[in-house]
Amino acid sequence: MSLLQSSKKKDKRVLSGTCPDPKCQARLFFPAHGSVSIECTECGQRHEQRSLLNVEEVTDPDVVLHNLLRNALLGVTGAPKKGTELVKVMGLSNYHCKLLSPVLTRYGMDKQTGKAKLLRDMNQGEMFDCSLLGDRAFLIEPDHVSTMGYGKDRSGSLIYLHDTLEEVKKANGNRECLIPVHVDGDGHCLVHAVSRALVGRELFWHALRENLKQNFKQNLDRYKALFQDFIDAAEWEDIINECDPLFIPPEGVPLGLRNIHIFGLA
Repeated sequence: MSLLQSSKKKDKRVLSGTCPDPKCQARLFFPAHGSVSIECTECGQRHEQRSLLNVEEVTDPDVVLHNLLRNALLGVTGAPKKGTELVKVMGLSNYHCKLLSPVLTRYGMDKQTGKAKLLRDMNQGEMFDCSLLGDRAFLIEPDHVSTMGYGKDRSGSLIYLHDTLEEVKKANGNRECLIPVHVDGDGHCLVHAVSRALVGRELFWHALRENLKQNFKQNLDRYKALFQDFIDAAEWEDIINECDPLFIPPEGVPLGLRNIHIFGLA
C-alpha cells in the first residue's frame, strides 16, 4: 500500500471522553487519529487518551462546534495551569482565542438562535472579511497593562524598541501612551499582533492569514508590478503559500511571515 493510500485511510472520526479528574469531569473532544494525550479545556491538565472516561464517537459535528464556542465565549470554571497562554482577562485567554479563531473565519453567531452558523448561510461571504475591522484601534485598560501574557511585553522588545518608545514618550509630554504588548510567538506572531492591535484579542489571526492569501491572489498583477524591483516573479507562489494558516516550511526554513506579508496585511 502506498503512503498516499495509507493517509486516505486515516481514522477521521471525532471522539469524546470525560476528564478523569473527579473535580473536573469536563467533556472533551478530540480526533481519533493521532491523539495520544488530551489537554483538558477546563482544568488545563493533560491526560492519556486511554485514561479518559466514557470515550465514544461523536457523530454530530454541531455538538463539537457548539462545545468549542461555549468554552471559548463563556469561559471555563476550573483553575488553569500556569503559563501566559492560559492567563484569562475578562474570561478569555490567548489559548481560547487561538483555538476559536479558525471557527470565526467561517462561522458567525446567529442572533435569533444564539448558535453558530456558516457566514455564507447568513449572506456574509465564505470567510470573515477582516477589512470590517479596518477602523478599529485597541486601547488597553490601565488595569491590564501589568497582566502577564496580555499587557506589557516582557521579552526583548523593551530593549530593542527602547529608543523609539522614549521618543514617543517625549512627544507626548513624558506620558507613556504607547507600549509593546504581549503576543504569542508560535509562527503566527505577526497576525497575532495585528489582531491584538485591532480588537485586543488574538481572535482573528486565522482570518487574517486567509484574507492575506486571498488578497495576494486577487491582486497578484498589481503586487508584481509594485514590487518588481525587489521580488522576483518566481517568488510569488511561495509568498502566497506562506500565507496559509496550515503552511509548514521546508526543513531548516524558519516558520513565520516576511516583510512583504506586512504590506499585504496593511
